[in-house]
Amino acid sequence: MKTNKGISCPSCGRFVGAHDRCPYCGTGLQKRVSLKSLRYISLIVAIVGLVCLQLMAMSRETPAKEISSITPAMNFAYIKVKGIATRPMKYYRTGDKVSSCYIYLKDKTGIMRVTAFRQVAEKLYNKDIYIVAGDEVEVSGKIRVVEGDKISMTLEVPDHLKIKHKDYGKPQNTAAKSKVNHKKQIIKLSDISANDVGNNVLVEAIISEFSKPREGSKAPYRLIIEQEGTKLPVIFWQNTFSRIAMPEKLVSGSKVQVEATVGQYRDKIQLRLKRSNNLIFLKAEAVAAKVKNKKSKKQILTPQEAFEQPKGSRITVRGKVVDVFFPGENSRAPNKIYFETDDGRIPVVFWPSRVVLSQEQIPSVGAEIEVNVTVSAYKENKQLKLSRASNYKLISAGREADKPEKSKFMPLDELWDAQVGSFVKLKGQTVKVYESQKETAPFKIIVADNESNTVTVVAWPDVWNSIPESKRPKVGDKISLKGKVKKYKQRKQIQLKRAEDIIWN
Repeated sequence: MKTNKGISCPSCGRFVGAHDRCPYCGTGLQKRVSLKSLRYISLIVAIVGLVCLQLMAMSRETPAKEISSITPAMNFAYIKVKGIATRPMKYYRTGDKVSSCYIYLKDKTGIMRVTAFRQVAEKLYNKDIYIVAGDEVEVSGKIRVVEGDKISMTLEVPDHLKIKHKDYGKPQNTAAKSKVNHKKQIIKLSDISANDVGNNVLVEAIISEFSKPREGSKAPYRLIIEQEGTKLPVIFWQNTFSRIAMPEKLVSGSKVQVEATVGQYRDKIQLRLKRSNNLIFLKAEAVAAKVKNKKSKKQILTPQEAFEQPKGSRITVRGKVVDVFFPGENSRAPNKIYFETDDGRIPVVFWPSRVVLSQEQIPSVGAEIEVNVTVSAYKENKQLKLSRASNYKLISAGREADKPEKSKFMPLDELWDAQVGSFVKLKGQTVKVYESQKETAPFKIIVADNESNTVTVVAWPDVWNSIPESKRPKVGDKISLKGKVKKYKQRKQIQLKRAEDIIWN
């Protein structure tokens, strides 16, 4: 009797299916490997295969590629690129958090952008990782090739970024904070020139001045350091300042070691501090005594001598006040205190948002003051710029009645500095009146002062018609008025809002 091996019983010939013993006669059966066993074997082989693949992937080094060899077919591939940074690494913030950072790399074949987002950028920032132009960079990440064959890489693991700074050749490990390289040669401030732009330098000097930006300003922090008569500014931003260990030591006379990148702004050399731990406070031996001695020998100039100093000079001036001008809170014009010289008046200018004087410190005509200022110029006219309240000293008071008031009239030549939308008070003589040519056009009054400065005052028909005809300004009338600063065709003008805002002198 023919039987199908593994399916029928060899003894009775009946169908036995998947049984190992015939259910009818009890004969033992030789079976093929069961389907269940095959499943277990397949699962074990698959697991072993995956483990082998994982081990191979872990032991296999990420392939290094040249930028020009990257093609669209390699989209989303994970590769390594070695190159030179073409510009400093930049961090971008969203609110209080770092949202991204990027660098540009080039090799012998091309250039590409490397970007890190969110947590990766935050970790790099927290580790004080920085890159400057010329640094050697090795980075591994995911490649993107977009339309136009523009190549970019996304850094997904902070430790896959390795940096070798061009100046001191010591790899920067992204897993730990790097420190200032004390083996680097210290150079003199006087030896730094435009040829060093983009290079890292290490200097030791004494702080001459430190200034913070005004609240809401986009300006950087500014540290002036001095060495053997040479001064250079050190520029850094809020994120760097907030990480300085002892910011209270950023005062005149402190000795510091600074490692920074040489930069240039408006043709002037400056040092750009990228990392907070590249600013180290040193023990300044007898620095306080030197500073004190230097201060005791400072030269106090008269207003006339101050007028003769070149622009950019830092000087101390003592003299009598001949006039004061405080434009008020709604004006963008600075406060001014005037000295008299043989060549005319010279103002000490300062902004109330930066230099705050108490009511007792505000000078009157005839008062004597001493100020430490910088000689500058505005519209070819010399002025003395006061940068901080500590550089101002009231020696003797003047006439109390001459103290400036917030409502003081603004000189016509200062109108350009007035903030658009603010209200100002002016006085002068009417030199011309233009009638309105149509119902939708304003009336215009040209007002001049004693120095031939003019301003246009506009009044719309509803305001003009509310002024009694006998009281409307005429040529030759001396008037005072209050109006709103407007801008029309790049020129400032005053808009009269009410009829009662005109006063005849």
